[in-house]
Amino acid sequence: SIVLWSKNFSRVLDAPGHLTEYNLYFQYTINNYSGLLEPNVPKYAETLKILEGLLGRYLPEQFNIRFDPVIISTRGEISPTPHMPEKARLIAFERLCRDLCSLGMQRCRITTSYLAMYNHLKNRIKQCGLDIRHLDNDMQMDFFTRLAEISGNYGLKLYSCASTVLEKIEGMDRGQCIDGELLERLFGGRVKKAKDSGQREACGCSASRDIGIYSKTAGGMKCFHGCKYCYVMDGS
Repeated sequence: SIVLWSKNFSRVLDAPGHLTEYNLYFQYTINNYSGLLEPNVPKYAETLKILEGLLGRYLPEQFNIRFDPVIISTRGEISPTPHMPEKARLIAFERLCRDLCSLGMQRCRITTSYLAMYNHLKNRIKQCGLDIRHLDNDMQMDFFTRLAEISGNYGLKLYSCASTVLEKIEGMDRGQCIDGELLERLFGGRVKKAKDSGQREACGCSASRDIGIYSKTAGGMKCFHGCKYCYVMDGS
């Protein structure tokens, strides 16, 4: 099995090549932020069209839709709600749930988390002029409880990503981006189910081998999405 992460799976749709020889699981990030935050990510409508195409080959169970990370701001939204900044994120999430259901995606997973503000990320966000509203733990609980209620209304299951705070919310389970038990149920065979020791303590992922290399040295990979909230040190 190969677990793929991206905000744009158009190449897998148009020219999958050797990927057709593997069992694939998709971590598909769909945030629908403004161009300030995601300058080179496909527009929301195009993303849904790509997803619809992939569903011609793959099951809804092979997708984890990532509404991640959650950033509360005004300038980061396509349709901001200045007097209540978090409302725009809730509206974007409900739209996503509605559109996923229209595509028959009720058996997919949705994963979310709150922005982790690392020092290098603070500098990058400050430089781009983003107006972030910080949510303390209690505020996060309130906000993500509302997300869980929305997803529940559409019959969609919501999962947290590496967050001991969000794990406490009713209607939200601890997520596993790489879930050995799920991969085994989907594809058969025998898959490792032990926790990946190389991840954060709150991470629930099963043991795996990472074949992505974020490096400017030979063999390194470059991401061209240019997302300002990217956790990678150099944003590549």
